[in-house]
Amino acid sequence: MRRSYLCLFILVMTNLLFGYSDFERIFTFDSSNPRGFICPMTYDGVYYYLQDGAVVEAAMTPWMEGWRQGDVPEPGYIGMKSTLFPIVNPIYSPTEPGLASYTPWETDPVGDHSFPQNSLDIVETRVSFSSERIYFAMRSADQTYPVNSGFTYYAYMPVLVNPFVDPESDPVVYGLMYTVNLGLVISPGLYKISGTGFDGLTRLGDIQSSITDGWLMLSCALSDLLADADAAEWLDSDYPLFAAVTTTSRITLTSGIQEADYTTGSMVLLKTQEVTAANNHAPELTDLNYQITPDGLYLSSLFVTYADADTNVPREAYLSIDSAGHYPLQLQNPVSPDFAMGTIYEIRNLILPAGWQELQIVFSHDQDYASLAIQNQVSNADQTQSPLAYISLSPNPASTKLKISAELNAATNAAIFNIRGQRIRELPLAAGKTELEVDLESLPSGLYFLRGKGLNTKKFIKY
Repeated sequence: MRRSYLCLFILVMTNLLFGYSDFERIFTFDSSNPRGFICPMTYDGVYYYLQDGAVVEAAMTPWMEGWRQGDVPEPGYIGMKSTLFPIVNPIYSPTEPGLASYTPWETDPVGDHSFPQNSLDIVETRVSFSSERIYFAMRSADQTYPVNSGFTYYAYMPVLVNPFVDPESDPVVYGLMYTVNLGLVISPGLYKISGTGFDGLTRLGDIQSSITDGWLMLSCALSDLLADADAAEWLDSDYPLFAAVTTTSRITLTSGIQEADYTTGSMVLLKTQEVTAANNHAPELTDLNYQITPDGLYLSSLFVTYADADTNVPREAYLSIDSAGHYPLQLQNPVSPDFAMGTIYEIRNLILPAGWQELQIVFSHDQDYASLAIQNQVSNADQTQSPLAYISLSPNPASTKLKISAELNAATNAAIFNIRGQRIRELPLAAGKTELEVDLESLPSGLYFLRGKGLNTKKFIKY
């Protein structure tokens, strides 16, 4: 019975070498529409979410090395699957799931079973879990699941295995066996399996079973599995990972248990993954350190720590020069960032234009932004007469009108820039006292900058 698991175990061991930490953590982007997320995923994959009670599948896209990203229309639980090295993290269900909300798991070729009964030919499987149970669904070629024909019996069974096991050690496995009820000999239940005969079966607990729309639905209590000392030793509560395969078997009193069909198998991770809606705290930008050459024309390095109490990831993180340009900031340590406690972003080897006034370090915060600024000490020192004596913006934030009040030593040409550094509107400011009312009706909501030669940058928000 268990020789067929050898290929599965080899595959499992190979997968561990590359992707043990896949899906180990999930972080949500700061934007609310759509609500995005990132997770560690070594290779390409897909993710799943529920919409109108049914599972939707979408492709993960690269975020940075070792990470993939996706978007969901609204917060909720999600599942994920790596397509190259098979590992699936099904969608968590807070209540007993319906068939439509099970996560797709495996497909299996039609006609690859060993005996003539089409009921033993597995063609598709699904999986789900809650805090108390694990749920499997399997579909056979003829969508029937008889448990006996005379004195020949049949079993349908998802099998769970220690993912760290040596494939040559003929390891113990655990199965949710749906079969005939022969009392003390054999009956439907959760079994620990250590051989190919009846004497190798140890019953650990009951299973729940039903047939829905041609699918055989099986589940067991996680507590029954963990009550076994061997299973409890390797099933890690922080990263509850196991190898799994779905099998069908023919059982006779003389020949014991004979395999009929089995799927390829994969890793299954029972980790609750949730894309949240929390965005209650503005990010904190601290520990800004940078190296600029004495002539002010070369930024050799810049480091800044980003921390967000909501554990959100900034969808945008960049440096701009005088509100223009868009130079991405990179994570210094993409292997294990901690967005709640603080993670370092950096940029290196950037040529700066002559006469620049200010560098802005900008991080998105939903529809708003958090930023820090670096003034050009060389350029500012060279200004023998700054036109700025006093300038203010009100109200700030503003809705339809923005009032600019200034008292300048000399006339200057100012302009409004959006967060992407695009010049939105020219604003000539005269020397002396001046007041200017700016119509904001046509501007979309967001963060804007007022800049001009000799002026310190002023920020305002349009809502």
